Amino acid sequence: MDFKLFFGVYHATWLFLLFLVLIVYRKDALLIMFAVFGGLMYNLTDTAQPPFYYPWDLPTMFFFTLACLLYDSRRLWPLMVVVWLGGLFKETTLCCALLILLGEHWTLKKRVAGFAATVIATFAANKFLMTLYGVKAPILAMNDAPGVIDIIRNTRLFYNFDILFGLKRAPLCWFANAGSLLIIMLIPWRNRRDVVSNC
Repeated sequence: MDFKLFFGVYHATWLFLLFLVLIVYRKDALLIMFAVFGGLMYNLTDTAQPPFYYPWDLPTMFFFTLACLLYDSRRLWPLMVVVWLGGLFKETTLCCALLILLGEHWTLKKRVAGFAATVIATFAANKFLMTLYGVKAPILAMNDAPGVIDIIRNTRLFYNFDILFGLKRAPLCWFANAGSLLIIMLIPWRNRRDVVSNC
């Protein structure tokens, strides 16, 4: 099979699943789908460099979106499973585990236990897969760090901090990665604000 065709089918399948989930959960799905497609096409407009499409981008967007929709519908058990599966594609999806802590209809003890179980299960599954495929890394695939202390010594870690807080690429980094955390924190705030405003 042609690699380009397989790559296209792979991404189209995840995009289809994303749109399907939006149709099921949202009445304004058409507007959101238009915005998602516009964002994907925006990646093609940069003529300075070829567009980058990584195999974890669309699955992460799917799991991230589904986690937010499950939180809005107060379904925390499926949310835990979605965050766990999404974390196997990209660790950024673990930001959605904060939604478990913020679920107001569970007791605090149950929320903390659910959050901890989801994070531990994700790390354990990642470690199992890395061991299965012979990847030598302590917990997460932090470049070539063979031990836990090497994560701190790893120059890639300091490079990432430089990108995050430096002046050159910080706005893009904050929008793409740290923006995920901001969105996760704003979703519960919006719900509480709506409750107060409707009283």
